[in-house]
Amino acid sequence: MDKRDQEPGQKVLRFGTAVVACALVLRLAGGAALTACALLARSLPWAWAATVLFAAAYLVIGWSILKETAEHLPRGNIFDENLLMSVASIGAFALGDHIEAIAVVALYQIGELLQGLAVAKSKKSIAEVMDIRPDHANVLAADEGKAGLVICTRDCLDGIRMLEKLRQDGYWMPVIILTAYDTFDYARSALRLGAVDYLLKPVEPEYLKRAVSRCQSRSNSVDLDAIMKVLGNATADSKREYKERFIIRFNDRIVPVPTAEIAYVYSEEKTNYLITFNCKKYIIDTSLDVMVEELDPEKFFRISRGCIISMNAISSIIKQAGSRLKIISKPEASFEMTVSRSRVDDFLEWLER
Repeated sequence: MDKRDQEPGQKVLRFGTAVVACALVLRLAGGAALTACALLARSLPWAWAATVLFAAAYLVIGWSILKETAEHLPRGNIFDENLLMSVASIGAFALGDHIEAIAVVALYQIGELLQGLAVAKSKKSIAEVMDIRPDHANVLAADEGKAGLVICTRDCLDGIRMLEKLRQDGYWMPVIILTAYDTFDYARSALRLGAVDYLLKPVEPEYLKRAVSRCQSRSNSVDLDAIMKVLGNATADSKREYKERFIIRFNDRIVPVPTAEIAYVYSEEKTNYLITFNCKKYIIDTSLDVMVEELDPEKFFRISRGCIISMNAISSIIKQAGSRLKIISKPEASFEMTVSRSRVDDFLEWLER
């Protein structure tokens, strides 16, 4: 993910967790019903019937534990937790403590389910943290590695919070805020914290050059030439030529796909897919990190770490809770296509170009 950052993969993970949870609930319900029947059978003349029903309840609930034990023993996993559960429950059942044996495997299964849900939630949180990681950064260092200038963008942290943190830690180097926020309160907070300038995106190189010149007047460690070199590279990148077609190897064939025919590219289960406007689907070897560098940023946007979409593939956009945006694409995607929260502002700005 990155990615997984990848939202298609997370959708599959949530679906799989839900299926496992539903299956366990059904097994527990079935085991409880069989246990109730066994308790009723105790009052009947056929005592063996109660034992059979208890055994059936035990197998319905604990079969997966016994199966895991049988698979792990030949591999030498003697102290596996499934083996310990199997020994404890089978021992209790052999001693006639049928209900205790069933309760042991039931509680263990419930514990495993809760642990799985916690792990799935943790994976989602980790993926969201990875998703706000910046794709790249330009670092300019002064003498002895001390920063002479910090240029803040909203790619990774909110500029105001980052500036507050710098000031709290005792760093008073010149700071320029580059942001899409045009609110008075945001600008006032930036200037109160000592920002040299407050520039709205998209930033004109000339305005940034003036802001850097003001920084230079405050700090001799600011290397204006180095900064303008970075700006020059950015300008050159904006004029670069991007790929007009991609070569895709499909079985024993080589298929050229024009960039204009690409609707979106996404990653799912460690596999990258390219979808065309005529609904053709190809598996590609190129990573999304490489693809996004080879596609024209005026026409394509990386809405998340796991998806790049063409401007022409956007049919409509639905606002969701938490400032998220859901994209209805053409052709329709097989997964929920959403814009990551950290990319919403840049995405909306891209749409308006």
